[in-house]
Amino acid sequence: LSLRSHSSTLRTAAPISALTLNVRAMKNCATIHTMEYETSVEIQAHPELVWRVLMDIVAWPKWTDSVTWLARVEDKPLAEGSEVQIKQPKLKAAVWTVSALVPARSFSWTNSGAGVTTEVDHELVPTASGTTVTLRVRQSGALAGISGFIGGSATRRSIEEQAAGLLAHCESELTI
Repeated sequence: LSLRSHSSTLRTAAPISALTLNVRAMKNCATIHTMEYETSVEIQAHPELVWRVLMDIVAWPKWTDSVTWLARVEDKPLAEGSEVQIKQPKLKAAVWTVSALVPARSFSWTNSGAGVTTEVDHELVPTASGTTVTLRVRQSGALAGISGFIGGSATRRSIEEQAAGLLAHCESELTI
């Protein structure tokens, strides 16, 4: 399968990088305090199928290389406040907390540590031909700018891999 309609939305406050970096002057120095990256894919599958695939988090490693493994901390369906342990390539496993969940529409999870809070949104929008899925990463905090500068390309690659894998997996589900 190929990405039929794949686009990335990049908003830049300054031409520092391909990530959104907001700059704020503070005590005679510039502090980069947020980073955001977003990508969207059009999936030729009903939103219910896409949602089912996203909610089966332990199966993510089957369809995306951006995740080595995921495990629910509690043995119950995802809900606001649920915790998920996620291991990504080249990173230590981390506990993420579901910060928002609208059934069949969107969910977000958040991880904080070492001067950076990262929130990842997964949003589904029904279309005439299937579903638009938008994946968005936001980092904020005292070290978000440094984190974005050092790890920005890996973050973009991870989100792009997840979007491409979700597209391929959901559309292959239709042919099974």
